[in-house]
Amino acid sequence: MDYFLLVCLILINASIWPVNRWVLRNGGRSVPLGLCISFSGVLTSLILAAVLKYKIFSPVASGLGVVTGIALSVGFCVVILRCLKIGPAGPTTVMNNLGALWPIIIEMVFFSDRKMPLLFYFGLLITFLSMILLSVNKDPDSEISREWVILIIIGWLFSGASMSSQFLSTRYAPGDFFAFTISCYFVATMILLVIQLVNRNALPKKKEIIAGAYTGTISSISIPITYYLLNKISASVIYPVTIVAPAVLILLISFLFLKEKLGMKGWTASLMGITGILVLTIIK
Repeated sequence: MDYFLLVCLILINASIWPVNRWVLRNGGRSVPLGLCISFSGVLTSLILAAVLKYKIFSPVASGLGVVTGIALSVGFCVVILRCLKIGPAGPTTVMNNLGALWPIIIEMVFFSDRKMPLLFYFGLLITFLSMILLSVNKDPDSEISREWVILIIIGWLFSGASMSSQFLSTRYAPGDFFAFTISCYFVATMILLVIQLVNRNALPKKKEIIAGAYTGTISSISIPITYYLLNKISASVIYPVTIVAPAVLILLISFLFLKEKLGMKGWTASLMGITGILVLTIIK
């Protein structure tokens, strides 16, 4: 059952990425899109919590949700998407995803009571190396500037804080996942609404609303699944698998059905990612 949910989580994450990428590449704006995502996330989480009779507030889970909400609104919707605009897409993506190192290190240092075999570290290493190779599968589309370097470090810090808060919430408030998501999306909505008003952005476009509603709704389901799995499977398995597997899946689908050239880097990254995922899951 746990690994079935893990596969579902991979498919969900794989579906979110191309939807938002398509919107942003066709005139979509990051702040209105993020506002639609976070508002849909709040609404869906409230409905699910009411139907399933879960708490909508918990001091620990809600407090950690605030941290993730700030990271989502400022760190991703403002900083990371700015990096995508002014710098290379591959390194930007990989630096954001490497925020997963934070909860992995936290788990190993503070929550692990047994020594991992060397094969485990090998699986972890090649999984992250595959992520880096995936990010450079195509040539960088712009030069790296000083602004990009500063912003990407800030974005990585926000990403690490977000993933760490989610992980810590599973340890200290394991049953309060809807309290976490409601707090996260509510804070993100408030922050993005302020940014929207200050920048005097126009109202969200139809495609931003549709993509935002889809992403917010599906994320409200994926976060509780992640929450549950982090209580069953190590963070050092969950984060690498759910980051690398969707990227590999999208790469292979693009090659098989969209006739995009994969290239040596793409094939190498895919094989490394699959090998790393198999090693991590078999060991755990």
